[in-house]
Amino acid sequence: MGAAKQKMSDYLPEELWLHVLVRLPVTSLVCCTAVCRSWKALIKSPYFIAAQLRFKREDESQNSCFLVRDCIDPRKEMYEFYHDDRNSLVKFCEIESPFSVLDKHFEIVGTCNGLLCLSDEDRRCGCNVILWNPSVRKSVCLPRANLRSSCGNGKHSLGFGFDPVSEDYKVVRVVRMVDGGCCAEIFRLSTHMWENISDSTIAKYNFLKPEQAYLDGMVYWLGKIDDTKERKIVSFDLSKERFGEMDLPENMAWRGNFTGSNVSVGIYMGSLAVIVVGSWESCIWILKESWTKQVSFGHHENSGWHFGYRENGHIQVMKAYGRWDSFNPTTLKSKFLELRRFTSSYLLRSSFYGTPYVESLVFLDKGREFNDSATNNSVSRQELLLLIRAVSDAEHSGKSDSEQSIEIERESDTEESSGSERESDTEDEDNIE
Repeated sequence: MGAAKQKMSDYLPEELWLHVLVRLPVTSLVCCTAVCRSWKALIKSPYFIAAQLRFKREDESQNSCFLVRDCIDPRKEMYEFYHDDRNSLVKFCEIESPFSVLDKHFEIVGTCNGLLCLSDEDRRCGCNVILWNPSVRKSVCLPRANLRSSCGNGKHSLGFGFDPVSEDYKVVRVVRMVDGGCCAEIFRLSTHMWENISDSTIAKYNFLKPEQAYLDGMVYWLGKIDDTKERKIVSFDLSKERFGEMDLPENMAWRGNFTGSNVSVGIYMGSLAVIVVGSWESCIWILKESWTKQVSFGHHENSGWHFGYRENGHIQVMKAYGRWDSFNPTTLKSKFLELRRFTSSYLLRSSFYGTPYVESLVFLDKGREFNDSATNNSVSRQELLLLIRAVSDAEHSGKSDSEQSIEIERESDTEESSGSERESDTEDEDNIE
């Protein structure tokens, strides 16, 4: 009986257990937190969470993961996870999104260390932004931003990533104003607050696409200078919290040089990339010491909708009737992946999204306020506020901004209190006998 009560440290030191446990899949590690209190304390510690993430990223023997998002019905999203050994994809998990959405689906702003940044597409009065780790079912809904993108108040672009200096996750939001120019604000997870950014670099820019690319503490977008119409890449350093700019490859700075082409920034085989999908030819440029054209191929060799790029460089393509092909741009050969067909009833191409993904324990150490159910309650509350604001604007009530703000805050407080009561009834999954 006495032996049964011995702790794991009586058999092996904690350092050895750490080296054993980091090799387990995330789902197994979550289950291991219920084995005993000492395992729970170890696995939920920031040190172990960082060690597991580092092991996943550095161990070449580990199969990488590829994430695919598909909308099986309007406002119903499915996230599928595949083991990727560079030769084949094998599905090991699928999760239906637990969050409600105002429009047809969430935009996936980006992924970082196992977190997905999701943004609601409805931008009439603002938007919901969620940071979600589907592997551990933990998430957080960001508070309402400071810069209002209300009816007729332009558009915005989002960037998401990890600041390696402060070890903090950050979301940067750039808003295009009606009177011209851009303003920006930043959300830091550590403070759970938005703060305005004063930076003259972006004042002259119009962000051409909402898509971002994140790499090594930097976020990138495609932008255009208002006065000269010159196109550049706009960057944001998450550590210094400063914007910058860099040239596009060759003569791509001017619209006439890629008319009829879809140009975007992204990450390709671990490098910053400019991806050009044209009517006749497509190519991918990557940045090492300078821009290099990595691959180039004709439209007839790879027709279809490009929805993702695997770590081996293969392009994932949705063909006619929902067929999923993997195209090798080096050999110019396509392979039909007999995994599944895209069967969305409304076949909205923008809902298809694929990206390399790293399973992690990030957010596992957070409390019940990071549970998906609590996040969905917050999303629902913010949706209600957005609808109230939209109706108020449509009715032209004539009330001042301060009066409308007070009413909205009252609605928020009412919903928040009722949401807290609902959360208190939720089972505490952290209690282990």
